[in-house]
Amino acid sequence: MKAEESLALIFYRLERSSESLRAAEIMFENGMLAFSMNRVYYAMFYAVQALLVSLVIGGHDAASCPPITSVRSRPTSTVK
Repeated sequence: MKAEESLALIFYRLERSSESLRAAEIMFENGMLAFSMNRVYYAMFYAVQALLVSLVIGGHDAASCPPITSVRSRPTSTVK
């Protein structure tokens, strides 16, 4: 993918993220909590997609990132 195409994809995904957040606010204000949470999820999803594309075009190799399973398997601290 060319850098110009990557930038266009990043901006597209960020715009989708922003739209999803606006929709979530409207749904939340109207008591539609489950649907609002769905839109928040997708807002984060689109933003992470944009971040990953930006990392790839910024010179970071996506293959060098740790797999999600290794991140999940890290020990978590317990609150006492």
